[in-house]
Amino acid sequence: MNARISEALTLKIEAEGSAVPRQAPPRVSRMVKVMESAGTSASSIPPEQLAAFPVFREFTVPELELLLCNMRRWDVAQGTLLFMEGDPGETCFVVVRGTVDVSLKVGGQAQLLAQLGPGSIFGQASLIDGEPRTTSCSIRRDAVLGELEPETCERLLARGSPIGLKLLGALNQGLVAALQHADRHLMRLEGEREAPFV
Repeated sequence: MNARISEALTLKIEAEGSAVPRQAPPRVSRMVKVMESAGTSASSIPPEQLAAFPVFREFTVPELELLLCNMRRWDVAQGTLLFMEGDPGETCFVVVRGTVDVSLKVGGQAQLLAQLGPGSIFGQASLIDGEPRTTSCSIRRDAVLGELEPETCERLLARGSPIGLKLLGALNQGLVAALQHADRHLMRLEGEREAPFV
């Protein structure tokens, strides 16, 4: 899918004769491995806040409390580069507050793919398969993120408990939403490429 998006973006850039993206991510400062040693328990996030997001509506308040106790909370400033395409990654994030830009490099230029708001989950592919990050993510607006690690997922899923199944559903729902968005973006780019020049 990334290859198709990259190809479509490259063709669009070549057709327009410009490598300037429609909307570039803001200048970012790299979040040096502060994440290794910082972060607090996400239990400070009210479970009712997560319950308000469609992806978490099936969870009970006690299940959300358990989930939050097993996540790390990050308060991240605007302009922070969370991770880059190709970085190692094993975790995923929930946007509790703020906005995250998702971009992909095409021809050396960052192309904005999506802006994720509260309730969005991102990074699931790396969480599931442990492969490097396929996109870059930066903070457009000051954000509160919950980080979910593979050990937590394995523990919750190994129990075969209702919370484990709901978590799996939430992760899948986030992946499906990301694929649908990428597909729409790709179709729009291909449509623009096929439109006759006037």
